[in-house]
Amino acid sequence: MRLYKRFDLCRLQVISFDLDDTLYDNVPVILNAESAQLAFLQRKVPRLQNDDRDSWIAQRFDFAKENQMLCQDVSQLRLIATTEKLKKLGIPVEEAQALSKASFDVFLAARNQIDIPTAHLDTLNQLKAHYRLIAVTNGNADIKAIGLGEFFESSLSPTLNEVNMKPAPDLLHLAAESCGVPADAILHVGDSLYSDVGAANASGAIGCWLNPQRSRLSNQAALPHLEITKLSELLALGSSLKGVL
Repeated sequence: MRLYKRFDLCRLQVISFDLDDTLYDNVPVILNAESAQLAFLQRKVPRLQNDDRDSWIAQRFDFAKENQMLCQDVSQLRLIATTEKLKKLGIPVEEAQALSKASFDVFLAARNQIDIPTAHLDTLNQLKAHYRLIAVTNGNADIKAIGLGEFFESSLSPTLNEVNMKPAPDLLHLAAESCGVPADAILHVGDSLYSDVGAANASGAIGCWLNPQRSRLSNQAALPHLEITKLSELLALGSSLKGVL
């Protein structure tokens, strides 16, 4: 554990966790879900047979670049991008919307097939005896479906035109409000210096960078309060930082 900025450990009441790539490796999960969604649509729409997963993903990224506001809600972005793709193939609007929703349900089912490392589950179980735990994610994983419902009292994610995604402070401000605590009573743990530490700094929360690859902290990056290389280091918060805060 490495300390970069001082904070009042005695005020800590809530630990919020990013989900994707913090509590599990999200890349294979998403790639599998992308394949499942595309395969479903190809069975329903033969004109999509020539699309492969990479081109399917690239088309949605292109749509996102042209519709930046939708990027604040990844679920809405996927639904609308899929609908627009189907409409361009000549499918009537209502049918395109129905197919998009059905394919999104297939995506979500595959997206929530996640194996959480046992060591992470053990850490969460021990932490919840001392702190309130919540999930704060830019994504759309369902904490109950992925087996984390027993650890987290709530899960917060962005909503279109209402709550902006990290690194905006919105989600952590909402976390503080919903938990009834000041922002500096929340420790936010995440793998991204840009989104997770950036949001913590912007909101007044305590930022904890999970850095299992031991990447170097660049001068341009958001500076966390502390850095850990594995989640279990959180169990030693009090003893590791005793006398330095």
